[in-house]
Formats: sequence, structure tokens, C-alpha cells
Amino acid sequence: MKKYYLFLLVFLFFNQFSYCQHKEAIDTGSVKEGDVDLALIYFPVINKNIFGLNFNIVGFPNKFWGTGLSLNISTRNLDTSYQRNIKKPSVTYGEVGWINEFRPINTHRLSVAVSLVNGLSFAALEDRSIRVGKGYKDVVDNYYYLFEPGIDFAFKISKTVAIIIKDEYRFIVGYSHFAKNSDFSSNIFSLGIRVYAGTNH
Repeated sequence: MKKYYLFLLVFLFFNQFSYCQHKEAIDTGSVKEGDVDLALIYFPVINKNIFGLNFNIVGFPNKFWGTGLSLNISTRNLDTSYQRNIKKPSVTYGEVGWINEFRPINTHRLSVAVSLVNGLSFAALEDRSIRVGKGYKDVVDNYYYLFEPGIDFAFKISKTVAIIIKDEYRFIVGYSHFAKNSDFSSNIFSLGIRVYAGTNH
């Protein structure tokens, strides 16, 4: 599976620049379509599968290519404190990324896209026994560069709403102050709703 995503990553990087420079792909007008995704995500963090939330907002200058913002957030309790004085250890994982989507298929009933997210992510080791404001005490943080190639299918139930299924793989690069980089690199499955606005679909 990782070889598949590495191939997809290389393919998207090259096409991201060549496709966007192609004369027919450049639209001199404004964004013709936008869509907003809200999805439940399921993926492993530190050897345990957990749920989180994904929010994407993407604008499409033409019907084949779009770009925008991607956000993920999740949290879970931990069985280890990583040799720190923590009574109730937990981890909160989040990411903020720039997403590019390429849609080879976009009909009135089905949309298929390959995507690439580049961005930053963090993993915060917290103590849930100590409240700080509206959250918990932050003990130590990991920060990473991430890239996530993936594919998504949108099954349109109306002109403005679709059910989405996504499969992505997260690669991260950085230094971990707790856990390991591999504890945060994983396959991500998403199920959610997409809302369209505009005229490309």
C-alpha cells in the first residue's frame, strides 16, 4: 500500500505544476465551484485506531483542478506517560494543510478525485488530570511536515450534496519528543458529507 501512495505522491507533484501551467487548464475568471467537506476519519495513532474529524474547503477554477485548505483533529487517552509525571496521559493530534485535487471523473452522479495535502501537523502529549482554560495541561509537543496523497469518491445525492468516501496515507517528517514518527504515519479512512456551490458539477 505504501508503494502505491509513494507513486501517487510523485505523480501528483509532477502533475501539480505541469497541469496548472497548461494553457487550457488556466481559467482567467474567478472560482467557478467550491465545495466543503465534513467527514469522520478513522486511523491509528500510537498503535490504536481512533476517530477524528476532517474539514476541507476547496475552490475549483475549472472542473478538473481545485485547491484549498484541509484540517484534521483527533484525541485519545494513552496507556503510557512516556516517563513523564502525568496522571492521565492523552494525545491530541491535528494537522493544517494545503490541498490540491485533480478530478478525472465529474458527472452528475459521481465524482472521483486524487488529492495531495502538504502541510504541518502536531501531536500534543497532555495530562487530563489538570485543566488549563477549556483544555488540559500540555506537557510536550511534536511538530511535523506532512504530505498525504489520497483518492476520494463523491456519490451525489442531489445537485448540492454528496456522500464522500476517502482513502489517504499520511507521511510525516520531523523529530518526535515522545512516541515515534511511525506512530503518526498511517492510512486514513474518511466518511462524510460534501456540500457544493457553483456551476462545475
